[in-house]
Amino acid sequence: MSTKEEKLRAVFEESYHALVYFAYRFVGSRSEAEDLVQDAFASYWNQTGEISDSLPAIKSYLYQSVRNASLNVLRHRLVRDRYEQSNAASEEYDKNSLELMLEAETMAILFKAISTLPSGCRTVTEMSYLQGKKNEEIAVELGISVNTVKTQKQRGLQLLRSKLSPTVLATLLGILS
Repeated sequence: MSTKEEKLRAVFEESYHALVYFAYRFVGSRSEAEDLVQDAFASYWNQTGEISDSLPAIKSYLYQSVRNASLNVLRHRLVRDRYEQSNAASEEYDKNSLELMLEAETMAILFKAISTLPSGCRTVTEMSYLQGKKNEEIAVELGISVNTVKTQKQRGLQLLRSKLSPTVLATLLGILS
């Protein structure tokens, strides 16, 4: 065994467990910490000609390598977590967008169907279902009886049921309720 190998073995035996603990305190995973320390020793082995042979210099190099690698792991996790959060938010946005598009299209069908109702029936239907007014309010505002309002609403619903598919009607009930 060469002196280079003997030196590495001595440094490894003296520093390995401390370096693993050091890395573990950053990354929180023993296996990841062990991988980082092994990578630091491999890096040291490849650069032995550039690093002083003194034990403090070698240990300093190893600790610095493990620290930097640990911080890179943490940065990578942060980027990954942000990406996952962004992706989840994007999926939620897409879901909400789809629901809003469906609602908008359904409402467009409703408005088109309401526009084909006879004038009085259309006015009462719009005031009641789209504006949320009560029968008494509609009667006062239009100067008609409450019974006429009820009749116009009932007639409007019958005409809309005949013009709209059951699916659209079910969707509208969900939207308007």
